Formats: sequence, C-alpha cells, structure tokens
Amino acid sequence: MNEDDSHGLLDPLWYDRAEPDEPPGLFLNAAAYLFLLLMTGFRVGVHVYWLPDQLWCWASDRIRRNLTAGH
Repeated sequence: MNEDDSHGLLDPLWYDRAEPDEPPGLFLNAAAYLFLLLMTGFRVGVHVYWLPDQLWCWASDRIRRNLTAGH
C-alpha cells in the first residue's frame, strides 16, 4: 500500500469497492475492519508502551537543565 493513499488507511477494502464487480460481502467487511482495529490497537499499544520512557527522559532532561542553569 502506498503511503500517499488515503483511501487505504481508512477503508481496507477501498479497491474492492471501486471495482464495478460485486461489492465485498459481510464476512470480508467484518474481517477487514477487525484487522484494521487490531492494527490500530497495536499502534496505540506501542505508543503506550514507550510513553513512560519518554516521560522519564523528558523529566530528567528538565531537571538536569534546571540544575545546571542554577550554577
């Protein structure tokens, strides 16, 4: 999938819907949107996993700056 393709990010079956043939069925729609939800959950999980580390680095950086600026 191309990163410039906004349809693919919001609708995993955009290509199937653009074709003049029969639209995707209920099972295929459900599977595609379940996959989309799982991928979104995975991305959120990765961000949440690294959040404490980022917060700690930000806080320690700020403390270090405050301590060195006072001298």
